[in-house]
Amino acid sequence: MGAPCESCAFRSGAAANTEIYNRLRSEICALTGVPFWCHHGKDGTDFTSKTKFVTNAELRSRGMRICEGWKRAVRQHVRPGLTATFKRLVRRWTGEGILQLIDEFIDAEEGSAEKRDAHRRLDRAIRGLHREDGFQ
Repeated sequence: MGAPCESCAFRSGAAANTEIYNRLRSEICALTGVPFWCHHGKDGTDFTSKTKFVTNAELRSRGMRICEGWKRAVRQHVRPGLTATFKRLVRRWTGEGILQLIDEFIDAEEGSAEKRDAHRRLDRAIRGLHREDGFQ
């Protein structure tokens, strides 16, 4: 396994790590096992965060690879029982849902009912994830 690149979202102080949207998405991906793709050397035209309809094989064919920082973070979050297939699938589904809620929150107009609703649902989802991990 390689080391995280200098611009890695999982490297403290890196530009991607200091940008709140990238950091939030990367942490949710690590907590839930949703693949996080390395952005090093990418200009955004070949990859965006909204790739839910693109297969992993297609991303690999575009030269994308799984982020090394994500791999390390996932290993830190592995707990007994989380590797069971069903729990792993539910956790990944939860992560995909949280990522969608983040986008809904970001896209909603400031002060709108949609923004408040997205915030409420996002807060509830993240609290549920923490409860699952034994945090209160």
